[in-house]
Amino acid sequence: EPGPADPHAVGDLGPATDFAAAGPRAVSKTSDTYSVNGCALAYDLYTPAGGASAPLVVLGHGFSRGRARMAAIAEHVASHGARVVTPGYCHSSLADADHEQNGLDAAALAAHLRGGAATVQVGYSAGGASAIVAAVHDDAAVGAMGLDAVDSGTLAQDAAGGLDLPVFGLAGKSNSCNSSNNGLPIYASAAQGWVYRLIDGGHCDFEDPTDYGCTLLCGSANAERQALVRALTAAFVAWATGLDPTGAAWILPGGSELEALITAGRLAPL
Repeated sequence: EPGPADPHAVGDLGPATDFAAAGPRAVSKTSDTYSVNGCALAYDLYTPAGGASAPLVVLGHGFSRGRARMAAIAEHVASHGARVVTPGYCHSSLADADHEQNGLDAAALAAHLRGGAATVQVGYSAGGASAIVAAVHDDAAVGAMGLDAVDSGTLAQDAAGGLDLPVFGLAGKSNSCNSSNNGLPIYASAAQGWVYRLIDGGHCDFEDPTDYGCTLLCGSANAERQALVRALTAAFVAWATGLDPTGAAWILPGGSELEALITAGRLAPL
């Protein structure tokens, strides 16, 4: 079953899983392509041991980036029990930038791979906007998440208004690389939306591994902040899909792990 309908309440969950640590499951990776909208959409699929029918996460990369830049997040989330697919978007270049179509492609890929399981749509930067579009068109979606999401006009903000499922976000400090936090209205638009600031977070902290193509323009990444992004993504997926209800302690207001992170000055509510 998906997570609770009210994303702003935390019950007595008992001890929370340590989502900062790798999960207990070994992870295998396979690669393939899926023909969609006239494009051979390349993807990597990360499957936890014994999890061939587990919930599916679509984890999208940023504009002009690639699926290899999301590999560490994908493997971490998969180690906690979900399958994770990282598509290489067909429309993510200066010559062909279509974030809405990338979202539609992500929804189609989810339908192709999910096999009846619940799905969660997650994306980084412009991929965050595509993830919101994907969630609207993904009948099996039980949650959506933005990693320093960057909107395209009001594409994702408008789409989020049509979602009645948990929409969680992490945001870095406002700068040109995240279009001055123009993705923040996504969460206010969603019926069940909330977002936290990653303190001192740069745009490259939200992809993992990053590379010179990001850090040259947007500043260096920090390993501790990248690890926190991995942990919170895994926690949200585990909670939203029902794999591990203690994920709520990490991502819902009032949760013990989340409050500890706020007290330690690593996160702040927005």
